Amino acid sequence: MDTSETYRKMADCEEMRRLSPECFAKEAVREFVGGATPKNRDVYVTRSGNYVTTMVEEQNVKFIWLPTQDQLQEMVDKYNLRNKIIGFYGTCVGSMIHWTGFNFILFDNMAGGEPLLDKFTSMEQLWLAFVMQEKYNKTWDSEKWI
Repeated sequence: MDTSETYRKMADCEEMRRLSPECFAKEAVREFVGGATPKNRDVYVTRSGNYVTTMVEEQNVKFIWLPTQDQLQEMVDKYNLRNKIIGFYGTCVGSMIHWTGFNFILFDNMAGGEPLLDKFTSMEQLWLAFVMQEKYNKTWDSEKWI
């Protein structure tokens, strides 16, 4: 499970708050009522298995849902998924895809044919970028969704 700073920034957006499980915020708050104070950027797992990170600013605590790869995959329509993935990676900084059966290797043409996984360092980051493109037509510019 990706708990990197980049993935936390990617997940900290209004779109992911709308897609997060209803129980996630209540569970996250319940974990800390009468208990330990959450620390900034710690990662917790709720009882139902949701990954949560925190941002603490002064006395306010913001809980950020960190979706797992399987949760992200459940968010996309499975119809014609292979062609959607090809289209997504084709728009991702001029990329091309080499399919090997059900696996694929991504290459970023703008970086001289380097693997695109240099841009997205985990499958969660890659799938989150795909979900954001599919649902909201947004791309990650290494700092924010545009």
